[in-house]
Amino acid sequence: MAKTKTELRAKRKQKEEELTNRILLVFGLSLAALLLLMLLNRLLIADNGRHMITVSYGCLFAALTIAAASLAGLIYMAVLWKRSPGSVWVGRLLHITSIALLFAGALALIYRNQYEVFPLLYVVLISVAVLYLVYNIYQRDFFVQAVVTGCAALTLYGFSRLLGKSMLSYIGYGAATLLLIGALGVTYYISRRRGMLGGLRLLPANANFPLMYVTYLALNAALLAALLIGAAFSFWAMIGVLGYLFVLAVYYTVKLM
Repeated sequence: MAKTKTELRAKRKQKEEELTNRILLVFGLSLAALLLLMLLNRLLIADNGRHMITVSYGCLFAALTIAAASLAGLIYMAVLWKRSPGSVWVGRLLHITSIALLFAGALALIYRNQYEVFPLLYVVLISVAVLYLVYNIYQRDFFVQAVVTGCAALTLYGFSRLLGKSMLSYIGYGAATLLLIGALGVTYYISRRRGMLGGLRLLPANANFPLMYVTYLALNAALLAALLIGAAFSFWAMIGVLGYLFVLAVYYTVKLM
């Protein structure tokens, strides 16, 4: 019995060390990518845009190349999962392809929006690193709420700064609202099945489903208010959404203690 307890403690310590190393790796890569983006932005500003066209098409070519490689990685991951579902390389490939696709998306945004997109990429990059930390430390229901709330805040910010009262902004707000309603429906469906969707566990059985409903409804209210009042209200709605996310973080942090 003592040996079994010692082995369990050793395995738990090994898992904690592996988790710490993964988190440090993700934050290190995020910091390196952030510094590279800041350097590229400064170089383009100092260059007065003389090589912006070259950089734009270079970013487009790199984005397409990375996206194609990521697609090949996903296909190989599906084949590997079918052959050996318990392989550790399935999870590793999923992490690698997810990061690669995010990087490809960032390059595509630089090609499309050039200078204006850099501040947005800084925020997204930091947010992804923080969400990875949340995914590995906190409960899954908080991770889902953090992702949805972050996306809602990003939507409010992006449309208030880039689109204003255009038809596209109304379409975007409407699409985001429909997605939140869909998320509410999926959450209700899996709550009736104790966190299971078919044979896949999406959330723990003891997840705080009522709080998730409140989160979705609050975000729907913020998006609806921004849709009705206009872009001028979007910034303040974003501040309110981020404040709500902070309250959620405090609540789930206390639960960890």
